[in-house]
Amino acid sequence: MLGVSVADINSNEPVIINNNASNKGTQIGHNENFYADQKELYEKLINTQKVENERLVKQNELLVKQIEQMMKLLEKKK
Repeated sequence: MLGVSVADINSNEPVIINNNASNKGTQIGHNENFYADQKELYEKLINTQKVENERLVKQNELLVKQIEQMMKLLEKKK
């Protein structure tokens, strides 16, 4: 849609898009569209990162519970 790959969206590096318009009369319209597209892209990126963060938090909680269970088993074997 915006010419941005999934890898770009998931990357921790910011996406840089060069806008080299030569017609100064329509430059303002191009800039407005450019910034609207950038805003949409960053909103998608932020939402993707939020979903990934939530997934990692849940995974971390599960791992902590598993470690606690293993520690209890080790204590019982002593």
